[in-house]
Amino acid sequence: MNLRNVFISFSIYYILASIIIGSALVYFNIGGVKALDVLILYFVIRYIGESFAKSNGRCYTSSEQTKVILGIILIMTIIQSLFVLKAFTELEQSFSFVVFIPTVMITSTMYAIAIYLFVIITKKSLIKRGYVAG
Repeated sequence: MNLRNVFISFSIYYILASIIIGSALVYFNIGGVKALDVLILYFVIRYIGESFAKSNGRCYTSSEQTKVILGIILIMTIIQSLFVLKAFTELEQSFSFVVFIPTVMITSTMYAIAIYLFVIITKKSLIKRGYVAG
């Protein structure tokens, strides 16, 4: 598995998991649970990291790890931007960069911290469980 596949897999799995779980929440009339989104993010990052380690016999190198973190942050920023735009249309509010930019920046910053931690935790977990050498 190469980094391109990591990014494609992350995008597909994250979006699919979000749609499936979001649909289930709507079906069962359960309100939005933001922690659930972070949990989806964690498990998708963990699954992708484990898949990479199993197929390559190693964890990400330092430069790959940096690229993975930055790439996933970029993907999440794009996804979150789309969600914010969708919220504007659902609330029938006129689009405003004054609201849009800070909202995306704050959300992206929170996700960036989580992504960084989740990639590090996944790597340490793989090493600790003996899947890859430290």
